[in-house]
Formats: sequence, structure tokens, C-alpha cells
Amino acid sequence: MIKLGAVIAVKSELEGIFGNIIAQANVITVGSFTVYEILRKNLAVYVVNSGYGEIAAARAAQFMVDRMDVDLLYNTGLCGKLHKGYAMYQPVAVKSVVHYDIDTSAIDNCEDCRYLKYPDCFIPVPEKAVDFAAKALNLDKAVCMSGDKFITDLSTKEYFTKRFGGDICEMEAAGLLLTANANSIPLIMIKCVSDGEADGEAAKEYFGAKKGVHSILEGLTLKLFDALEQNEAEFLK
Repeated sequence: MIKLGAVIAVKSELEGIFGNIIAQANVITVGSFTVYEILRKNLAVYVVNSGYGEIAAARAAQFMVDRMDVDLLYNTGLCGKLHKGYAMYQPVAVKSVVHYDIDTSAIDNCEDCRYLKYPDCFIPVPEKAVDFAAKALNLDKAVCMSGDKFITDLSTKEYFTKRFGGDICEMEAAGLLLTANANSIPLIMIKCVSDGEADGEAAKEYFGAKKGVHSILEGLTLKLFDALEQNEAEFLK
């Protein structure tokens, strides 16, 4: 049986994406976390709400590893659009993350936005995880820009695209991925575009898109769970 830990940053996204899924879940309290436990035939799912931001996400991911003993971490939610070819409501599988808030260039003689354990600014998602999700759900693979800010200005989005080839932006992926990689735990991140390129309009678009995006991500989450159950032996080996 695969044990999957789903870390969802925003409470409204947990309710919108997982509301039907957790309707019959066992609800348990472990430390400061409320955990929703769903037991399927070959898949145990544990869902928590982390709260916004990299630190909160990393904390929840490490909790899943240490206390729930998961084999796989999962994150899904809304994101901003950077890639001009992406449509609103388009879902993608994250293949790498740039943490744009990190900068030790003054003391490490390196480029900004880079952790020295990696050869460049791009923190890689393990290929096994992203390839499985992209194939199972028929998704494009995206470069995700991540930091502790909801990006609303067009100039920042254009900078992310020009310098890094960023496709989407959000607020938790770096913390999740750094934690997953440090524990050698695969991580699948499925994001869906909720806000686009209109300067200063991201927050308005985000709120307007939530219901439609939640429905899309609920369907993809259930499809992913089915695929994991059907390929349990392959994924665990």
C-alpha cells in the first residue's frame, strides 16, 4: 500500500478540492495538525492544511514524513500564469522550482536564487514522480517560481519568464520540494492557473477562478489516486 501525504496550503482550497474526498474520512489530531485519513484499497491518503508560505509548507511536509511515515508527498492548488501559451484553468505538473527569495550571492560568490547543493537555480522534482503524474494525467511539465509573496505586478512576472523561463508562480513549492528531496521522498505537484498577466488584476482573477479550478483539481486528484493504485508495485519499487 502506498501512503500519500497531501499538503494543501489554503483552507478554502482544501475544502474546494478535497471536500468530497474527505467527506467520509477519519479525522485525527496529531500534534498541532488535523489530519484527514482516507483508506482506499491500495492507497492510504493523509491530508493536512499547512497554511500559506514556504516555511509552513516545509513544516507540514516534514510532519508527513516523520509522523505519518508517507511514501509520497502530494501538493495541489492554484497558481499564477507566467507562460504566455498557457490558458486560464490550465493544469500542469511541476518539474522544477526556482526559489526566488533565496540570495547568498554576497557571501558565496554565486548567483542569486540558488541553493549550493544544486548546480543551478532550478531545484529538480524527481523525474519518476513528475513523469508519472504528467503521463497519468496528460499534463505539461512546468517550471515553477516560488516565494513568500502573491505576485500581482506584470513586471515581476515578465522578469521571471525572461530570466528563468518560468511557467507559473506560487508560494509553497520550494519549501515542499526542498523537504521532499532532503528526505528522498518523491513529490507530485499539480497546479492550475487561476490568474493571468493583467497588471494588478491577479487577486481579482484568483477569487473569480477558484470554484472552476477546484473542480478541475478534484478530478485530477481522484484520477491520480486511481493511477497510483493501479501502479502500486511500479511506483514503490
